[in-house]
Amino acid sequence: MPVKITFSLLQKRKVCYIILVERCNNYTNFARIQGKEQKIPMTHRTWSRVICVLLVAALALTTACSSNTPAATTAATTAAAATTAAATTAATTKASTAATTKVTTTLSTGAVTTAATSSATTTPAAAEEAPHITWYALNGLCPDNDLVREYLQEYILGAINVDVTINNMSSSDYKEKVPVMLNAGQEMDMITCNASFNTAIADMVKINALQPVTQYMDTLLADVVAILPENIWKDATYRGEIWGVPLYKNRVRNYDFLYNKDLAETLGVGEYMADLQWDFYPDLFEDLYTVKDAMDAQGFDYQYVTTLGGPNSIRAFGAIDILQGDNAKKAYASTNIDGEVGCADFGHDVVYNAYATNDFRDWCHLAYQWVQDKMIPPDDTKNIDPDNALRTNGELFGWGSSGLTSIDPHSFSNDYETVLVRSAKAVGLANASNGVYCVPASSKNPEAAVKLMNLTNSDPYLATCMRYGIEGTHWIYDTDGQVTLEFPGSRNADASNRGYYYWYGVHWGNLFIVSPAKQSAVATFVDDMYALNEIGSSVSKYYGFIFDVADCIDEVASIDNVVGQYLDMCGNGRLASLDEIDKSIDEFNAAMEANGLQKVIDNAQVQLDAYAADNGLEKAAD
Repeated sequence: MPVKITFSLLQKRKVCYIILVERCNNYTNFARIQGKEQKIPMTHRTWSRVICVLLVAALALTTACSSNTPAATTAATTAAAATTAAATTAATTKASTAATTKVTTTLSTGAVTTAATSSATTTPAAAEEAPHITWYALNGLCPDNDLVREYLQEYILGAINVDVTINNMSSSDYKEKVPVMLNAGQEMDMITCNASFNTAIADMVKINALQPVTQYMDTLLADVVAILPENIWKDATYRGEIWGVPLYKNRVRNYDFLYNKDLAETLGVGEYMADLQWDFYPDLFEDLYTVKDAMDAQGFDYQYVTTLGGPNSIRAFGAIDILQGDNAKKAYASTNIDGEVGCADFGHDVVYNAYATNDFRDWCHLAYQWVQDKMIPPDDTKNIDPDNALRTNGELFGWGSSGLTSIDPHSFSNDYETVLVRSAKAVGLANASNGVYCVPASSKNPEAAVKLMNLTNSDPYLATCMRYGIEGTHWIYDTDGQVTLEFPGSRNADASNRGYYYWYGVHWGNLFIVSPAKQSAVATFVDDMYALNEIGSSVSKYYGFIFDVADCIDEVASIDNVVGQYLDMCGNGRLASLDEIDKSIDEFNAAMEANGLQKVIDNAQVQLDAYAADNGLEKAAD
């Protein structure tokens, strides 16, 4: 529950003064949210200064007039109240400003701008009791989680008069517990649905676990509807209803390779790596053997060159459209993306089992060879380097990622520079959503939850705080109006031990309204990401298609169990020989066939053909 604070008359007048000053300056505040100082009309500047001067004078008179008023508290209780208020006044003040500000976002040219305009309809009635809701949020384990959570809750209360309890959960807990909670009908008000977390919208709708939000699109969700591209709502649409707010980040998936620049120069491969070009992970193999040779020649005693994985995460190995959402472990029902090779055994518009292809077998062989040559760890990366100590200490040459457009050179360590090399391919899958904010059927306050969805995806200040923490504690605006994490006393200054830091933070909502910190990304990040979305090299023509597994749900469940048993074993290169890998791949596919794989593929093919016919999509000429 939020902290309840009792203010004296003078304290209330001081808070009102602070809020008024903030509102006088809202043009400047919102202009610099994107790290760009906008030119403000002189009339606004002049009137802001005049009003501020008058408010200072009024406050002084109020203080003088209050000198004959009996003290309501002792000095000790006054000090305690001031200490308690300090942690919440800033959030309340910022929220009050946001409550009378509507953010306008323009994405037509890739540039994101914000403007402050009056929006009286968003101001909550003073006497209205705040409804209480519970938000189950994906988060990590940063030291200041609780501190920031309380700040965010107070900000939200002030902005939309919703009393929210934010329950932070790790991704592993979320994947394991939230589906169980939904099935049990546990009361929850806002969650993130995503195929990778076993909460795909299609699956949740089938068990009546969600409430649609279609009826709120023109009212409570009007702000976010005005911001998000129309096409992105396909991520949240199923059976004619909209089930939540899509979390807007990258709509296409590009893969990244990052490497230690200082180590590359020490090894004498700096220039070689600077010319690196690649589409998918197999293209990197020869280049990284060059790095390994240089390490061996100079006697480097590092365990591994890279922590790139094998084809047990198949998406990074080819342009394959996985039809059960963006879930790498469901590639048994896939299709090739137009304009790309994908898996060469099949043409386009044909649903196939990617694990039965020659490409998958070849990729598994490559992973085995990498393990033998000590290029990659023979175990899960989390077991080899659970705290990223090898990477932090500069003892790992390179590692993989996805969705990045730019980074600060010292994002991973202050002791060396990191270089980002993006893949040349950016692939958009049929249902590659980053997740959708949804309202569970068990929610007793769905309208309050929808208000929160609208706020988290349209309020730049809140979006920034959700990723970087508390202004003045974890980040500030520098003299250029850009967010920075490095200032005296900052709890985020040490890149290896930040108090609160979730850059990207896709599960916190719309990324395009965040001001990227200098220590996270360069100033052009938002424009770069927008361009990536709009001109992605290959976007599936089936974008928006959701495979309805209702007619083969038992088969899907059985096949998922088979995948869990075999996929990592086949694809991570750990088996003792290539013969063992081949034997395991054969057993893997036979087990899927025995559990009804053909029925799943046939269902997917019928639905894909129907979707193409309904949307006027032409068949590819293979």
